[in-house]
Amino acid sequence: MRHTYVRIDVDEFHVIQPRQAVMVLTLSPTGEFFLESFISQNRLQVDFFQEIVQGFEQPIDTVVRLLDERGLVYEKIDSLGPIYPKAGSIDVYHVFVAGEVKNRTTRSFVMVNLEMLLKYMEIGVFASQEGKQALLKYLR
Repeated sequence: MRHTYVRIDVDEFHVIQPRQAVMVLTLSPTGEFFLESFISQNRLQVDFFQEIVQGFEQPIDTVVRLLDERGLVYEKIDSLGPIYPKAGSIDVYHVFVAGEVKNRTTRSFVMVNLEMLLKYMEIGVFASQEGKQALLKYLR
C-alpha cells in the first residue's frame, strides 16, 4: 500500500465572531416605553428596538445608528449588559437603556407605561422572550 502526504501552509486566520445584536429599551421623559409594533399571524405584536451588530461596529455604534434611523433623539444611553438567548440565530444581545427619548419625526410608535407593558407580556402581545429578560434586567 502506498501513502501520499500533502503539506498545506496556512497564511490566513479567520476568527469566527458570535452573532451579536443590540436591544434598546427607550424611555420617554415621562417614563413611557417606546415599542416597535408589527403584525404577525394576524395579531398585533410589540417589542423593544433590536438590530444586528455589523462586523465593523461596536454595540454602542449600533444603538446610535438604530435610534437615528428611527428618528429618536436621546439624552443618555446606559448599558445593562448581555443576554444570552437559549435558541435562535443570535448568540448574544447587548441590552441598553436610552433615556429622555423624544420622537423627532412623524413616525408613530407604541408608547406604554410599565403597567401596560407588563399587561402586554401577560396577554401575549409582547413578541420576544429576550425582551422579557431585558425588562427584568432593567427592573433589577
